[in-house]
Amino acid sequence: MYRNKLNKIMSKKTVEQELTDIIVILDRSSSIESYGLTKKNIEGFNSFLKEQKEETGLARMTLALFDGNWYDNGDNNAYELRYNMVDIQNVQDLDAETYIPKGMTALYDGIGITLQNYKNKLEKLPINEKPDKVVVLIMTDGEENASKEFNKKMIAEMIEKHEKEDLWGFVFMGANIDTMGESQSMNISVANTIPYTSNVADTQKLYKKLSKSVTKVRGISKETFGATLNNFAVTKDKDIED
Repeated sequence: MYRNKLNKIMSKKTVEQELTDIIVILDRSSSIESYGLTKKNIEGFNSFLKEQKEETGLARMTLALFDGNWYDNGDNNAYELRYNMVDIQNVQDLDAETYIPKGMTALYDGIGITLQNYKNKLEKLPINEKPDKVVVLIMTDGEENASKEFNKKMIAEMIEKHEKEDLWGFVFMGANIDTMGESQSMNISVANTIPYTSNVADTQKLYKKLSKSVTKVRGISKETFGATLNNFAVTKDKDIED
């Protein structure tokens, strides 16, 4: 049914008919629990998911959770790809069993593994199932300190390539770090960077800004998105006021 719907609209698309892939790379390191924000992160993500399910148009979600809890034998228990290009209507809420903060912060591995897995799957899709727009949302509440497979240089090169060649948009959200500096060092624009503080109020605002940003992307054409990749995120508190 999903494929048939896509086939019918490939020839000529309105904005609502364009397919948006939403990639969420979400920190679940132990500091989130230390700040007492596990529940708020779950609630925030679920609210974001609910709002996006209610939007008109087609969307798929990729959701990755990362921390730094490596097994001694080298197996990666620090990363979980919960969904990979799944129709957003079939994505389930997070809860206390599926979002458990632990370990350190393997930020670069979280980003690198996710982009690599997504790209590999994307290349195998028929043309009528490829997305019109791709937006990547990266959230961390602490500094990189545990990656084993990717480093900052590798991530910066990946992001630059996907933005310039594939026209993917990137948003970076960070707390307890030099968010602007970290974002720029990974080749993500300042205008698409959202610093926040590890408290209840800012965490709630963060997910509202995420949802507004994605809604904005889904409401513009592929061509307009491609021309505004460095400046599409909703970053100001006044822009999320009801």
